[in-house]
Amino acid sequence: MLFKIDNKKLLDIDFWKKINPEFHINDSEFIKSQKPVNFQSVQIENVYSDLIEEGYFQNEPVEWNLPISKMAEAVRQFVDFGWPTVFVFVYDEFFMIPYKLSGILNQILGKDFMLLPDFWAWFVDPLKAEKGWAPHRDKGIDSLTHDHKPKSLTLWVPLTDVTTKNGCINIIPANWDPYFINPESNSSKFDPQNIRALPAKAGSVLGWNQAILHWGGRSSKKANNPRISVAFELQRNDVPPFNKPLFPSMPLPDLNFRLKLIGKQILQYKHMYPLTDEMKNIAEYLLDLK
Repeated sequence: MLFKIDNKKLLDIDFWKKINPEFHINDSEFIKSQKPVNFQSVQIENVYSDLIEEGYFQNEPVEWNLPISKMAEAVRQFVDFGWPTVFVFVYDEFFMIPYKLSGILNQILGKDFMLLPDFWAWFVDPLKAEKGWAPHRDKGIDSLTHDHKPKSLTLWVPLTDVTTKNGCINIIPANWDPYFINPESNSSKFDPQNIRALPAKAGSVLGWNQAILHWGGRSSKKANNPRISVAFELQRNDVPPFNKPLFPSMPLPDLNFRLKLIGKQILQYKHMYPLTDEMKNIAEYLLDLK
C-alpha cells in the first residue's frame, strides 16, 4: 500500500507534486492567473429563479480555465492507489472551483459566502455497477429561510460526461415534493413520475438547496465512462455554521489546513465507504494537525 509511509511526508508539497506534477499547491502565480467565470446577468437570474422554484439549477459547461479532464484523471489515479478520492483536494485546481463560480454564489448566498467543511470526489465505476449516494437531503428544512430561500447550497461539478447509464444525479423538484417543507419528516417517499434525471456534460455546473431530495443513480456496464465528479457545500455568512470550521473561497487554504479538512471528510463520511484501520489512523493524524 502506498500509505505505508511516514505520515509527515503527507505534509510535504513535493510528495504530492510527485504524484501529479502538472497540478499546483499554494502556487501564488497560478492562483493570481485565475479569475471567476464571467456569467451574464441573465444566466445568474435564471439560476436563481430555478433554484427558488424547483430547488435546483443546472448550467451548461463553462469556461473554467482549469484542466477538467486531467482533474478527472487525478481522481481516477487515487482510486487506482486505493486512496480515498477526497485526497485530490490537496491541489489548487480543485479548491479553485467555488471561487471560479463566485458570480453565481454571490447572488445566492451573498458576497461573503463561506465554504463548509463538507466536500467529496466520486468515481462511480460502471464496470462494477457502482452507484452514487442513496436518496437523502443534505441539511434538511433548517437550511432554508422562512420564505424557502437557501441558507446553504450544494455545488456539484461533473469532471466527465454524466448520463443515465453511469449514475447521473436524480432529484425530486421542490415544487413536486410534498415533504420538501415538512419539518416533521425527512421522508424519501416520492411519486416515481416526479423523478428528474440530470445528465450533464463535463464541466457543467449543478447546484441544489440542502432540503431537496436527491441521489446518484446506479451505473451500467453499457456506459462509455465512469461518473467522476466533485461537490462542495457552502453557506451564507450571516447564519450559524452548519458545520465547522467555515472558510472563505479565497484565499485558498494552505496545505496543512486542506489536509486537516481531508481527514475530517474521511472520518465524517466513513459510513459511505469502508475504512481500514490504517486509513482511520491517517485521517485522525490529519485532523489533529495545527
